Amino acid sequence: MDNKFKKWKSPDENRLKEMVGVYTVPVIAEKLGRNEGGIERKLEKLRINTRNSRDDVTAYSLASLLNVDSYTVLLWIDKYELPHTRRITKFEKQNIFIKPERFWKWAEKNKQRINFSKIPKHALPPEPEWVDSERKKDREKIPGRHQQVWTPEEDRRLLRMAAKKIFQKDIGKALNRPTRGVQKRLAFLRKIEEQRQALEVATK
Repeated sequence: MDNKFKKWKSPDENRLKEMVGVYTVPVIAEKLGRNEGGIERKLEKLRINTRNSRDDVTAYSLASLLNVDSYTVLLWIDKYELPHTRRITKFEKQNIFIKPERFWKWAEKNKQRINFSKIPKHALPPEPEWVDSERKKDREKIPGRHQQVWTPEEDRRLLRMAAKKIFQKDIGKALNRPTRGVQKRLAFLRKIEEQRQALEVATK
C-alpha cells in the first residue's frame, strides 16, 4: 500500500511530533512519504497547532529558508543582535525562535551581512518590498547569474535522487545544473542537516 494512504501508528505520530517546529509541512510530508493534506489533518486530530509558524520560525528553519547554514544565523544572533526568543517546546526541547517581521526589520539595518540573491522570492513571508531590489543588486554582482538560487523543490528532488544513488552528472542533467553545482549543493544540504542535529543536541 502507498505510504501516503497508510494508517498512522504510534511511531509515525511520534516522528511527526518531533518534526513540528523544525520542518515545514511540505518537508514533513516529503520525509514521511505522505501528502500535505494528510499531514495537516493528522496535526489537527492531534490538536497540534502549526498556525503560528508564520509568526515564529526556528533558527534552523530560518537558515533553510534563507539558503544559509545554521551557524550563520547563530552568528547573527550572538554577534549582531538578531532579535530572537529561546523557549522550551511542548516536546521538552529548547529552540530558538525568530519572528519573520522582526527578522526583516533587522535585515534592513544589516543588508551588508546578507546575500539576498540566495533568498527565493517570498521564502519568508511577509517579505518587504525593498528585499526584491536588494536581491537584484546582489544578482548583478554574479557575472552571468551562473549560480542560480536553489528552490526548496529542487532541494527535495536533489536529495531524493542522491538517496537513490543516481550519478551526480545525471542529477545535474535532470535539474539543468552543472555537476559541480550539484556537488556543492548536496554537500551544503548535508552540512546543514548535521548542524541541525548538533543544534538539537546542544539545546536539549
